Amino acid sequence: MQVAREKSSFDVEAHCAETATHPNFPIEVFRHPTSWPRLDKWLPTARQNALALFPDKVLHEPCSWHSLLGKRLLILSDGDLATQFLKRPSKKAGLSNLHKRILSPAMGDGIIVNDGPEWKTLRRAGLKAASHLKDRTNGRENSILQKHIDEWSIAEEFNLLDRIVPLSIHLLAHRLFGFDGDLPASMILHAIDQHRKIAEDYGFLDAVDAPQWITSDRTTRAKMALAPIRDFIETEISEAQLKNQQLFSQEITVDFIINMMSGYESVAITSTWLLAHIGNEPSLKRWLMAPNISEDEFKDRLTKAIKETLRLYPPLPFIFRKAKENIKLGGFVIGKGTTVCVSPYLIHHNTLNWSEASSFDPSRFERSDNNYSCFLPYGVGARKCIGQNIGNELIFQLVKSVLRNGDLKLSKSDLPKPRAGISLRPSEPIYTKYLANAGE
Repeated sequence: MQVAREKSSFDVEAHCAETATHPNFPIEVFRHPTSWPRLDKWLPTARQNALALFPDKVLHEPCSWHSLLGKRLLILSDGDLATQFLKRPSKKAGLSNLHKRILSPAMGDGIIVNDGPEWKTLRRAGLKAASHLKDRTNGRENSILQKHIDEWSIAEEFNLLDRIVPLSIHLLAHRLFGFDGDLPASMILHAIDQHRKIAEDYGFLDAVDAPQWITSDRTTRAKMALAPIRDFIETEISEAQLKNQQLFSQEITVDFIINMMSGYESVAITSTWLLAHIGNEPSLKRWLMAPNISEDEFKDRLTKAIKETLRLYPPLPFIFRKAKENIKLGGFVIGKGTTVCVSPYLIHHNTLNWSEASSFDPSRFERSDNNYSCFLPYGVGARKCIGQNIGNELIFQLVKSVLRNGDLKLSKSDLPKPRAGISLRPSEPIYTKYLANAGE
């Protein structure tokens, strides 16, 4: 299918034909190397872009084996195999040391990195809280969106992600603990940027899958960088309690709130990638904003576009587990002690799982020729992200508000490639201007 092109004059008949056609266009994907990196290149490669750790063959095979300092590593690129593995109980396939070491600086001891006896208690409380929070909506979220977007229209050219991050945090803070004030954007952005850089500063102990109790100063530095955000959350929770607003059960700690707040990254990154493609690809915006479509049809179209964005840019690019015993899977045996990498990014880009894997095609989510068990942007099994419904809802609200209030005009027509660290951010800033609709 050809990509629709903008016209110099308005053609009603052609416009109606285009709006009825699903957009389908190639995207700029990361070019994987032809081989695994040498041992001395592992750390520099991981710090620069972790996607480069994996050779191109993993995008065309169901699984691949590798060895790092004598330790076995299995990469599962087949969605069905990955799903079967992640659904194994934790006593058979638990969190790997690598998983804990990578995410602990960002998540503390909360539910995402916890695999102790208290995890089930945290999980049950978290699911209950997430169900409650999904219904905690009011008109204030629309006011928050409008305030931020109004500021975009009077700004000069700006980095899209830098504007969407504080907006995402603001929306989550309101949903989680009723925050109604003005977000200290510069302080929050600085703390987040410093914290992310520290958390992604992988070291030798991470490469060798060292136990978490063998510590480095990275966790300490990450906690110090996170302190302003933790203080902000603790203050707001205390004020809510003073107002007799008991938001959570006693099992829900500040660590849990921080883990839930980390969902801002999923909201911000997914919204940024989708809005960047909308601003860069006229056919996508024409399809989403076609005249005379019903609200239900608009919701259906935007939901498909969000799913396709999550497929191409899953928020958590890598999940690591360790086999605690020999595990039979798909006709082979995963030996005890093997580190298993389940990468939503690799699975979502694997040509065995998806037709036209490197194209942006929302229509794939209404066809039967793709294996949708291979769609796992938020993980799968007992440790699947409990905030995914809230996250998707906020992404929908954010993108909808941006679309209906104006137009993004990107400075460059070529979007950057993704860069994998803790999450899947653009490798370069995406600069844009925002032109408000007439009368706004």
